[in-house]
Amino acid sequence: MVLSMRCDMDRDEFAKIMLSAARRLKLAGSIRSFIDPLAFNGVELRCAHLVSKPTKFQFAHFLRLLNKEMKANSTGECGNTVSLR
Repeated sequence: MVLSMRCDMDRDEFAKIMLSAARRLKLAGSIRSFIDPLAFNGVELRCAHLVSKPTKFQFAHFLRLLNKEMKANSTGECGNTVSLR
């Protein structure tokens, strides 16, 4: 089962998170700690509408970080996944 998460924040708040490596790491850890006990094997982030030119590169870093976290602690045969919508 995949958890679908909508990024319900404004662009400024999103940029504040994406432009800070520490905040990106904290967000990835928070998502991971929410998913693990509920046995989800993936997460779909619905926040493409918030990505702008200044945050695009950092958001890509965040997705790689989250994907690495998900794969490191895979719970199923297929492994855990990250997707963007």
